[in-house]
Amino acid sequence: IYLIVDNGAAGQCVDTAFKTIQVTDSINIPNVFTPNGDGVNDIFQFKTNGVTTYKFDVYNRWGAIVYKFSGKRIYWDGRSSAGVQMESGTYFYVLTSDDGSYSKHGFVFLVH
Repeated sequence: IYLIVDNGAAGQCVDTAFKTIQVTDSINIPNVFTPNGDGVNDIFQFKTNGVTTYKFDVYNRWGAIVYKFSGKRIYWDGRSSAGVQMESGTYFYVLTSDDGSYSKHGFVFLVH
């Protein structure tokens, strides 16, 4: 960030200040969602500030990947990557940043 100030008198008094800041993403991850079409909590969505690109994989209880996504705004609507509505149950997810600096895993409960 740069700040340049002058007194407006033909550039007689000018000063500059700068500071480097690190912008990091913040993530809020829920643990349950209800994709039943009622308009409330229908999407499993990670709340981020959109700075980092993530890879997001969802696994069923047998360890098979049912959903894959990559982007800055992570979400899952309860359907497989092929568009099939998944059953109610517990799913395991893995979230990693593209640059490898962030990794998180956990469980999400899908309830119809």
